[in-house]
Amino acid sequence: MPEPTPRHLALIPDGNRRWARARGLTTAQGHQAGIQAVGRVAEAAFAAGVEVVSFWWGSPANLIRRDPEEVAGIVGVLNGFLERGADGLLARHGARFEAIGRWPELCPELATGVAAA
Repeated sequence: MPEPTPRHLALIPDGNRRWARARGLTTAQGHQAGIQAVGRVAEAAFAAGVEVVSFWWGSPANLIRRDPEEVAGIVGVLNGFLERGADGLLARHGARFEAIGRWPELCPELATGVAAA
């Protein structure tokens, strides 16, 4: 008997910088690849019947302790993804997007992408 499809999938990306460095790429390229991977996994999950996909973006400590240039790069990649409706993912699956947490306080630059999504 096949296993039932989970109703909820939580994604916690980790290692984008390590992945990029191991390939001689920039940290920004690692974060870009990471968000693309999140999109592919979410696409496959929705196509398989998963109802809810959660994406954990980062901790307050990561936003405060990381180099401001790196944080700006991550925000840029994430904003771009959200501004494009998560690369059409939301529209294709009739999904809605909700941002929760302290992001307005810690990273108000995400407001553009969050509003678009």
